[in-house]
Amino acid sequence: MLESSQSIVDSLHAGYQVAGGLAAMAHTGTGVAQMGVVAESGALITGDQVSAYNNAVQAMAEAEYYTAQNFFLHESEKALERMETAIENFSEAATELVITTQVAERAEAAIESGDSQAAQEVQDFVEANQNILVVDQETVDEYNSSLEDIEVESSTAAIWAAAANSESTVAWANEIAEAGEKSFTDVSTSYFSQQSGLAAVYWDDVAFAITAENLGVWANTTDVLLAGADSDFFENGPAGKSYECFVYGTDCE
Repeated sequence: MLESSQSIVDSLHAGYQVAGGLAAMAHTGTGVAQMGVVAESGALITGDQVSAYNNAVQAMAEAEYYTAQNFFLHESEKALERMETAIENFSEAATELVITTQVAERAEAAIESGDSQAAQEVQDFVEANQNILVVDQETVDEYNSSLEDIEVESSTAAIWAAAANSESTVAWANEIAEAGEKSFTDVSTSYFSQQSGLAAVYWDDVAFAITAENLGVWANTTDVLLAGADSDFFENGPAGKSYECFVYGTDCE
């Protein structure tokens, strides 16, 4: 498309230039153009140029540029946005619960020392800070629900991303849409079931479906925890850090 349109643009520019030159010479009597100057200037637009351009226009009009892969990636991006919101909610709730880390640290230190004085100090600390140490059920509910939301939205994002990354899946989906004379710009609805691992795209009378098992991306608890152990989110969290280090950034040695 670019090449054929640029060819006509180049001729058009040459046309303006040669016409301007001829007109200027005519008004001043400073030049008599030799026969064939216009043809040699490249200003004339040939039939081949016209055919090439019109064919490119038709091909462009009939082409489908928003393919299955574009649709899959868009679905994944929408789920990622919802997942990030859930992660923010989780972080807010989890931060309020981190105070339990301080209690656990003090209790563990007292037990390891075997010192009754240390145990008394833990009791004194809890008694003095009881109001801030009590866990609020509403915070716990938010913590739990946000984790469940992360599970759903991360799985939704992952299934569509996996589909987009699979050349055979993308080709298959495009074939189904083409055979049904459908476009991924006018999908009726899309659907993902975390329970079954099924992702589907529906038009009025045509459907496409793929599963996490087909794509080889089913992940169990062990898979998720192993991936999480290497994640920045986990490493920057309270695990493996003291309360003072995580909350205040001190005593992190």
